[in-house]
Amino acid sequence: MKIAIVNQPWGDLSPPNPSGSIPILIYETAQRLAKEGHQVTVYSRSKWKKTETIYEGVCYRYIPVFLDKFVNKLLSKVILWESLRPTFASFVTSFFYGLQISLDLRGKQYDWVHIHNFTQFIPTIRWMNPSIRILLQIHCEWLTKLDYKMINDRLQSTELILGCSDFIMDDVKKRFPHFADQCHTLFNGVNTSYFTQGSSQDNGTGDLTHPTILYVGRVSPEKGIHTLLQAFEIIHSKIPNAQLKLIGPPEVLPYEFLIGLDDDPKILALGEFYPNEKWASYLSDWQRSKPASQNVTFVGNVDYYELRTYYQTADLFVFPSICDEAFGMPVAEAMSSGLPIVVAKAGALPELVGHGTHGWVTIAGSATDLAETTIQVLQSPDEARRIAKLGQIKATEVFDWEPVIQRLIKLYQA
Repeated sequence: MKIAIVNQPWGDLSPPNPSGSIPILIYETAQRLAKEGHQVTVYSRSKWKKTETIYEGVCYRYIPVFLDKFVNKLLSKVILWESLRPTFASFVTSFFYGLQISLDLRGKQYDWVHIHNFTQFIPTIRWMNPSIRILLQIHCEWLTKLDYKMINDRLQSTELILGCSDFIMDDVKKRFPHFADQCHTLFNGVNTSYFTQGSSQDNGTGDLTHPTILYVGRVSPEKGIHTLLQAFEIIHSKIPNAQLKLIGPPEVLPYEFLIGLDDDPKILALGEFYPNEKWASYLSDWQRSKPASQNVTFVGNVDYYELRTYYQTADLFVFPSICDEAFGMPVAEAMSSGLPIVVAKAGALPELVGHGTHGWVTIAGSATDLAETTIQVLQSPDEARRIAKLGQIKATEVFDWEPVIQRLIKLYQA
């Protein structure tokens, strides 16, 4: 088959070291499809000019977005959009990026164009390529949160709609029952052999006098970082030598991506951390005023291929999201590494981590519950290792790239 994969108009997709969860997923998908004998082209952004590179049999075509950046900046200042039709979802946003891809696809006889998240690209691609089949893969709740008519009209031109969890796809099917036959769950793939390499049954809960708790992801309020810091104050009072490491950039998700689309009180409450300066101030004040902060390290961004070391030198992994997670890539990676896992009951996270079977699930937004569960796991090392091993087996069987790619190919061929 001849397949084109379209990245979002952001994120670095430069092989062999892409940056960001979706660019990494696209890179891994493209490389594996190419190894299966398919002809694959990946479209991603460039700053100024159109370029092309071939890496391990995959063609990467880079589309300039400087004009879109100018238009998007202008739109944000002069137009007030409805809450369910925010600027980022408008057909005007990143229009030129989508248009250039649509033009480039013409006449090349692709079997599939595989779009990630951005539904506004669908009508233009369909109009200019009437015979191409369109697959939309969604990694968030946009299909169920955005304006019904806008999304429904765009989905009319798709042949397949994929979501990264049953949590995502069940809601899509409920909202658009007439598209239910086109909807399928395709878990995000994880290179489990990479994360398993070097791990052992001794991973996790090793040194109980100096345990290391690890978090990986955006250091952002919707990820429950303030809850985690409050919980760590309790943990520190019980286990004074406990260490907490947070890997990821300190930033808030754009307001219109989350709070502007939600009416959940616990999501609306995150507004106190906006704009980004308020969140930065909160983190700074916490580090300056809390004794427990001496045992907390904000590592910042880490290259994807350096993450394994952090997973395999930690004793416990926590993921305390307040927002409904569509999947949770760091959770699947930590499971693959053989770490005990504590997550919040948010979105798809309980789908990944069954409570008491593959890890532990706590009340989202509750620092007390998170702290008590974490302390319990750290003080029960044999049980923690047993559960962690079951989680590692699940990751290998369910999230490994091999079954994920084979399922994707079957969906292409159906």
